[in-house]
Amino acid sequence: MTIDVRPRDLRRAAAAMEAANEQVENANPSDRMAEISSGLPGGASASQVAPLISALDARFGDWCDGATQQSDGYRGAARDYEATDHDAGSEGRRQQTTVSVVGDHWTGGPTPGSGFNRGPAIVRPGDTVRGNLARIAGRMDGDH
Repeated sequence: MTIDVRPRDLRRAAAAMEAANEQVENANPSDRMAEISSGLPGGASASQVAPLISALDARFGDWCDGATQQSDGYRGAARDYEATDHDAGSEGRRQQTTVSVVGDHWTGGPTPGSGFNRGPAIVRPGDTVRGNLARIAGRMDGDH
C-alpha cells in the first residue's frame, strides 16, 4: 500500500479550515442575544439570556479552537513531511555518491576509476562472500 502525501494539499486543507473557522466565528449569535432581554422586558426568557450567551460562546469558541488546532496540525504535518522528505532525499543523494561498484567500475569519484569516498560498497551478487569481503576490505585500505 502506498501513501501519497502532498504538502500542498495539507496546506489547502489548513486554509479551508481557517475559512470555515471564520464563518463559524461570524455565525455565533451570542452578540445578538441581549436583544431578547431588552425586547421582552420582564419576560421569563430574559433571565435565561446570560446562560444562553455563555453556552453559545463556549460551544462556538470550542469549535473555533478545534479548527485552529486542526489547521495548525495540517500546516505542521506539511512542514514535517517536507523536512523529512528533504532529509531522505539528501541522504539518498549522499548514498548515491558513495556507491562503489557498478559492474567493475568505480563510481564514487569524479572520474571512472577514482574514488574520494571509501563508503559502503555494493557487493557483486554473483561473487562469493569471501570475494566480496576481500573487495570491501581492500577499499577500506585504499584500493579502488
